[in-house]
Amino acid sequence: MTAEQLGQIDKPSASQYMGKKILFLAPLLQQIASMPEEGEEILKEYWKEVDTQIDSLERGLGPVTQIYHEYIEEGGETGLEILRSTGVGSLGITESRCARGATFTDIEDRELLAATMDWELYLKQLLSFPFRSAAVVKHLHEWHTETIKARYDHMLESITDSLKVDEPGIIFISENHQLQFPADIQVFYVSPPALTDYKRWMESLQETLRTEAEASNNEGTDSEFKESENES
Repeated sequence: MTAEQLGQIDKPSASQYMGKKILFLAPLLQQIASMPEEGEEILKEYWKEVDTQIDSLERGLGPVTQIYHEYIEEGGETGLEILRSTGVGSLGITESRCARGATFTDIEDRELLAATMDWELYLKQLLSFPFRSAAVVKHLHEWHTETIKARYDHMLESITDSLKVDEPGIIFISENHQLQFPADIQVFYVSPPALTDYKRWMESLQETLRTEAEASNNEGTDSEFKESENES
């Protein structure tokens, strides 16, 4: 598989990639609860630019016929309803292509997705505590590695089985995904300017929150020290 980043290549044409399976990869970006207005605006611009770049790719390579979405374990209208309930910015792109005849195809295994989410929400935090048994920690990590591999293997199988030659598809997936596409799938990485803008904004926000947390901890420590002095 070769991945090409839009903006670094000439406008593609169907003749260049005839006989190949074509996949447009658009990164799903991290969202936070109570998103500040500035972040919301950058995120809206990001999805607008993604839509524009996919339009450009479609003009050269043909209309999208398959749509895949990480974290959505159903396809068809049921899957669209789940996507609508999330409020993710990929919804508009997905609905517009489905209205033109594209198929919303599920790539997630329900049980493997649930296991992955359990790890992220609970088990990862649990491992921050000291365990008496190194064997338990080893088994947990091995289980996680096997689960992640099985999940991505299932995704890839779903994509390779449904994506047809000369009929482009879109996949919305996290940038840190572990999919290893086969050589017969030509991947176009959709990377609009707002992607960099959002990453910079998110890094700045995280640094601000980290600084505020450290300041709050220092204030708490100083307060406890003063109380201890007064008691003595």
